[in-house]
Amino acid sequence: MAETAQTILKKLPTVSQTTSEADLKALVSGIAENQSDSILQNYYSSLLGRIGPDTACQINVLTAGLFGVLPGHATLAPDNGKVNGFLHKLRKAILATEKLNEIMKVNATRYIFYPEFVIAYPALRERIAAIALAHAGMGKSSDELTVLYSLGGYFAEKDAGAWSKSIGPAAGTTCVMTARAVYQAAGARMIGERVPKVTTPAGPVIDLGVPTVKVSRTTNEKFAQATVSRDGMAPLPAGAQPPKPQLGVGDIYMVEGDSDHPFLLRGGGALAPHVGIITAVGASDRYNTVDGGQGNGGDVGKHENRKLEQTAAGWTFSDQTKSYSSDDIKKIDEIMKPYDIETNIDRYIATQPDLNANLNSLKTQYDKLISDGSNAVLAMRILSQMNFVRDLARKRIRLAEGEKVGAKRIIHGWWKPESYGQMTVPAMDALARTLPKAA
Repeated sequence: MAETAQTILKKLPTVSQTTSEADLKALVSGIAENQSDSILQNYYSSLLGRIGPDTACQINVLTAGLFGVLPGHATLAPDNGKVNGFLHKLRKAILATEKLNEIMKVNATRYIFYPEFVIAYPALRERIAAIALAHAGMGKSSDELTVLYSLGGYFAEKDAGAWSKSIGPAAGTTCVMTARAVYQAAGARMIGERVPKVTTPAGPVIDLGVPTVKVSRTTNEKFAQATVSRDGMAPLPAGAQPPKPQLGVGDIYMVEGDSDHPFLLRGGGALAPHVGIITAVGASDRYNTVDGGQGNGGDVGKHENRKLEQTAAGWTFSDQTKSYSSDDIKKIDEIMKPYDIETNIDRYIATQPDLNANLNSLKTQYDKLISDGSNAVLAMRILSQMNFVRDLARKRIRLAEGEKVGAKRIIHGWWKPESYGQMTVPAMDALARTLPKAA
């Protein structure tokens, strides 16, 4: 049962940055259910005249429940470079409040969902870098990524959290999702006419281009057309060298394989485009980046001091991974076939001290459980862990073989945040004028 207006008014004065997530969810839900209550509206109006450290938390809770937005405050700054913990709990409360779902689809095209970074980083490009760095090191289990991937609350929490189930070899990685979500969080609007998907977008050119919906003159069918395209890589005359990329803090860079090497090492027809965010530019063509799609496809990684270099095919980062031809993939697949046999992969693991120690420890536990029959469920769990070690070993072999063939992916263009519509933190007095008529 939602909180009543009277209960809400009793609890609000005690709200602070330490208030629990559960209590904040109950408050936001209750406020949303009582938007038309005159006492609640009058209390909100009275707080607007005395905004300060003592009322900042109350005002953000009320604004969250009444409008599904967050005004933030100077006292609600990023926590040591990470998202503000109190505002993070409020964002989760908004996403969990079903009554706010529809207005959030509108808010996501107008208002910034991360006001703490606007206060700390007024300039858009620095704000993009800060938000990207705030999420570096996180993986699929992080609820902070769930909130980030909601695109400012466009997707409800249950939908934004479902993305992790789709990430894997067959579904692609989160690199485009991450870049898109960071831009959206910073205030560069990434929602166009086409309804966005919460999971890995269909194509980086369109999905980072805020697509408009067009109708084909020949088929009369609707299709998406990008309104923002990559910069810097116009068609070149035959034999001409690509220009040096002009990358700045806050840009999204894109790498691809060349026409002879279009695929990723994992095979299965997976194409090689990847995007990441430039977070720092140093002397001698050195760059820091934050990239989604790391690890098994769902982690956000931080890469520092990357050297921009020129290859025969174009420009790239010196540590850039490779892409492969169909023949490369077939060759590596053939090399890997013998390692599908357990004895063969275990023989390789014996040459790798770190993997070998782990596998031997698990084998000892497994053999004991099997011999005494004491816990079949635990035995199967340990067997699964043993097979995980074997899969890590296979990945290690595959990566080593991949270094012998293929070609580095090269930079084929980049996006700049100024190309997109700019959003703002909501003005609370203007919001107050949109309140429903008091009951």
